[in-house]
Amino acid sequence: MYPEVIIDLFASRLNNQLDVYCSWKPDPGCTYIDAFSIDWGNFNFYAFPPFSLIPRCVQKMLQDKAQGILVIPVWPTQTWFPLVLQLLYSQPWIIEPSANLLCHAHFKEPHPLHKSLQLMVCPLSGTPSHSKIILQTLPTSSWLSGGKELKTSTKPIRKNCWHFVVKGKSITVLPI
Repeated sequence: MYPEVIIDLFASRLNNQLDVYCSWKPDPGCTYIDAFSIDWGNFNFYAFPPFSLIPRCVQKMLQDKAQGILVIPVWPTQTWFPLVLQLLYSQPWIIEPSANLLCHAHFKEPHPLHKSLQLMVCPLSGTPSHSKIILQTLPTSSWLSGGKELKTSTKPIRKNCWHFVVKGKSITVLPI
């Protein structure tokens, strides 16, 4: 499955998920300051970065040949999304929208998009050989790359899941 994660790369004393965490600015209890100043290849990490930093995180993973869990919104139209799919080394999962999922640490207010925002838990590796292993286990897709969705008279087998194609292989992402 997943290796044990040992560091939370984008956290504070109010929201850290692990004892070892990296904060943006000096923070009581943090082990490191500024996730981009350390070598991610030294850790199996957990990262739920601000959405605007996702492209930079993907580049850092590739640069450091790092492996870890990256939590991202399901935004297939973003330029970074296909690259994230190519870096998967294990089954990704969807976290369904919930008022309790994203809330302000002090006020406990839900995120404005809490009703529609789906998050994807992605086990990623910046080492290309790791992602090749999962691709070998996936079924081949009949979907044409860049093709339009075909009309069908059948109903979906399962709701609340996503399907993607990477290098001719079909990835089904199910809810946790």
